[in-house]
Amino acid sequence: MSYTLTPLPTRSPTGQRYGMMKGAERMSFREVFNGWRQDDAFRLAYHEALKQQSDLAAFWEHPLVTSQTLDAPYECALVSSGALARLRPNPEPFGEYLRGKTGTVAFANLRGDAMMVVPAAGPEGQGYAHLLDFVREASPGELHDFWRAVGRETLRLLPQRGVYLNTHGLGVSWLHVRLDSRPKYYSFAAYR
Repeated sequence: MSYTLTPLPTRSPTGQRYGMMKGAERMSFREVFNGWRQDDAFRLAYHEALKQQSDLAAFWEHPLVTSQTLDAPYECALVSSGALARLRPNPEPFGEYLRGKTGTVAFANLRGDAMMVVPAAGPEGQGYAHLLDFVREASPGELHDFWRAVGRETLRLLPQRGVYLNTHGLGVSWLHVRLDSRPKYYSFAAYR
């Protein structure tokens, strides 16, 4: 089965919306989150679709997803960021969670109001300042572990509350997916 990340009509100068297609059918949020969690072929296809983006760096953002909207058509936005592209990876703010770890870790932020899903340094010690760095440089093992964790944590939180799923990185220049109950650090106006 072929999977494609397809541009959607966007009325915003701040980013581009995308939907995920399985063949000719648009996938739902549930299908995408389960694909990240359970399907090697889907994870690779999603990863490759992001890898093909021409932007050097971008914020990756989703609208609020709830238990009631889980079966709605999946969409996300990529918002190009020159500032993000200039950052160098710095894992130190997450040091207590990453030291001695491999793979991907999930932990609550300092305020306890959001979950972070964060890849540890790669096997050669390389780091990732933002998502597009990661999709271009991560090993196959890293990418599977990362997307599996993003899907697992998102689906774990949804029965409890709505989730805003995004990356930002201008405050901490180490890739972290934020699963929040509010659209903190969002750039795409339609999702705020």
